[in-house]
Amino acid sequence: MKSKNYFLEKRLIMLTAAFSCCLLFLVPAYANNATVTNVFLSDQNTTTGTVKVNFTLSQENAFGDAYYGSTTEQYKYSDYLWVFVKYAVASGTPPVVDSSVGYKHARLYSGGSLGNYNSATGEGIIADHRGAFIKASNAGAAGANFSAIWNFIDDGVSIDASVQIKVCAIEMVKIPTGGFWYNVGDIGGSEDNNYYSTTTGVGKKAKVTSINHVPIGANKFTDSVTSPNSSNAYPGQGAWPNGFKSFYVMKYEVSQGQYADFLNMLPENKAKGRYQDFAHYSVRNDSDAPSCLTAYKGQTVVAYQYTITYDSTKPYGERYSAGVRDRACNFLSLADAMAFTSWACLRPMTEMEFEKAARGVSDGATVAQPEATYPWGDSSPATVNSLYATGACPGYSGSSTFSAYQNYANFNRTNDNYTSGPVNVGNYLSGDVPSRTDAQKGVSPYGVADLAGNLNERVIFCSWLQTPQNGDGDTHIEYNKDLYWPLSTGWRGGDYHRTSGYLRISDRSGRTETYNGRWVCAAYFGFRGARTID
Repeated sequence: MKSKNYFLEKRLIMLTAAFSCCLLFLVPAYANNATVTNVFLSDQNTTTGTVKVNFTLSQENAFGDAYYGSTTEQYKYSDYLWVFVKYAVASGTPPVVDSSVGYKHARLYSGGSLGNYNSATGEGIIADHRGAFIKASNAGAAGANFSAIWNFIDDGVSIDASVQIKVCAIEMVKIPTGGFWYNVGDIGGSEDNNYYSTTTGVGKKAKVTSINHVPIGANKFTDSVTSPNSSNAYPGQGAWPNGFKSFYVMKYEVSQGQYADFLNMLPENKAKGRYQDFAHYSVRNDSDAPSCLTAYKGQTVVAYQYTITYDSTKPYGERYSAGVRDRACNFLSLADAMAFTSWACLRPMTEMEFEKAARGVSDGATVAQPEATYPWGDSSPATVNSLYATGACPGYSGSSTFSAYQNYANFNRTNDNYTSGPVNVGNYLSGDVPSRTDAQKGVSPYGVADLAGNLNERVIFCSWLQTPQNGDGDTHIEYNKDLYWPLSTGWRGGDYHRTSGYLRISDRSGRTETYNGRWVCAAYFGFRGARTID
């Protein structure tokens, strides 16, 4: 995690029987140079309607089994890659994907090198067949070959169809099961049904030591997902994710390159609805332009470091591109964030999971700061940081340069003529400044980056009582009905504009700021997804 790695997209076209196959990397630049290569299809079985999807996965600097708290199984965590497959049926000569349909999600099965999910290793194809977790250290810098079975008949693809396949991977961290302190410093308050312990009292810090330690009225279970003891539980929902039980979370915020890739696989009409079109306002000088773009009417500039553009002259699948692929993606409305998350078969993280991922476990022989204020400990970034020289922030050039803090986190920035904004995902892990201490890299005890600063992260607050389900590979209109996701969210973690107080793990200042659109405040909003296994 000390070297700076740049992402380079590569594509591979191969033919196996009637199937064509193309490759897409969906991992951000600072994801330790994770790459997918050598994608091809083999062993097509026309009787069972299956085919093997083969690919090579590699990743530099990935950590394998590490421990925080104690060197026992309970405290183990690791880097993982969440791998899933998208497909599109093509027609014509040469075969072309229908832009009105786009890519759909492929269901994967064991039978290749990947078996069914193993809770002991955290690897394998999950029970709903939406994808597989692979331990990043098993891929390694040299790369390793993997394969899974795609049941294309069950996905509605005929035996003689021509298809295009995209293998996608997102870097995740598996947060281990264990207790943790919540609402440290009592700064989260009691508003909006915030979780509290009867031991410490309403609005006070609380120790979470069970899956049943959930907000009042939320789903909780005494033994299994079939025995709810809460009146508002839904069949099969399971317990409200409070962070005690192991879960997976994206190591980095969604990058602009990832989001552009996502747009390029959606049906054209859906993609347009999920895109922030700055060019529309700068060229046409519209009266309905949001106030954050007032200074840009008639100009060609990068607003708040947002670099995703659209080119209608390019073929479908290449129309959206990011000027800086590894920059954290801002201007994400709640609908945008939920669409990406469901499409990738993830789900929004709850605010209790946010604190667990940021702070770590509360017990164990080697826990140094079980009640840490920030992900890196208790050192205030406002008193120990220094500034980059203007324009020195890696990945920025020309008129889009601006100053950013050198250590810990990207925060407390002025508008800098509307050019301040998010830095590249994992920037403080990138090795661009060799003198950083481990704390100054700004990551949590589990190596999750940018949980403080850079972009506000939309999370599910304790006021939402239904248990959010994992996404199903598609986008939706009513996420609240289809996946039990909230109609609005606040934010956690602070952003590049806010002061250090907002960066505190337990700060809930954003609980009432439910900005669901893309306008002024959405310049500060990003996202990362999580996933429940069982």
